[in-house]
Amino acid sequence: MNPITYDQLTPELAAAGCLVIGMPNDAYHAYPAWNKSSLDLIARSPAHYRYSAKREATRAMEIGSAVHAAILEPELFAQEYMLLQDVTDRRSSAYKEACKTYPADRVLTGTESAQVAGIQASVRCSLLDAPGWAEISVFATCPETGLLIKCRFDYLTTDGRALDLKTTQDARAAEFARTVFNYRYHVQDAFYRHAY
Repeated sequence: MNPITYDQLTPELAAAGCLVIGMPNDAYHAYPAWNKSSLDLIARSPAHYRYSAKREATRAMEIGSAVHAAILEPELFAQEYMLLQDVTDRRSSAYKEACKTYPADRVLTGTESAQVAGIQASVRCSLLDAPGWAEISVFATCPETGLLIKCRFDYLTTDGRALDLKTTQDARAAEFARTVFNYRYHVQDAFYRHAY
C-alpha cells in the first residue's frame, strides 16, 4: 500500500484503509477513530472512555516527544525545538523569553537537552537506515467490529517492518517488563498489527 499525504486524507480513504504521511500529531489525535488509548480506557470501564478528559502532558511526556523527534525527525527537531544548554531552571528569564517564540513543551533546558542528545546518540538501529516513513499514521476499518481504527507507527519501513521507540526509567529486564505491563505495550503491539 502506497501512503497518501495528509492533505489527501478523506473519511472514505480512512474507512477503506490507508497510510498517511505528514499528518500533524494534533490532527492525528483529533481524528475520530479508535486507538490504543481508547482501548486502555475501555479496559478500565466504559465510563472511563465516555467521560475521560483530555490528559495534560507531563514534562516526562514532553521529553519523550522531543526524543522521538530528535531520533525520527531530526530536521523537524532542529526547526521546532529550542535548546537552552546554559539554562538550568525553567523559571529563568532566558527560559521565559524563549517561550515567547516556542511553545514551552518545545523549550529544553541544559539538562533536558543533554538527556535528549544522549539518547539520540545512543540509538543505533539498522531499521532507521532502511527506506521508510517516520510518524506514519494508519487508518482502517476493523473487520470484526466495523469501527474506524487508527495507529501511528514511530517508523515503518517500506517492506512493512515497524520500529517503536520507548523510554523507561530503568532498562533492567524486570523493571522494563513492569513498564511494558503498566503501559500495556503488549496491547499496543497487538492493536498495531491488527490495524496494519
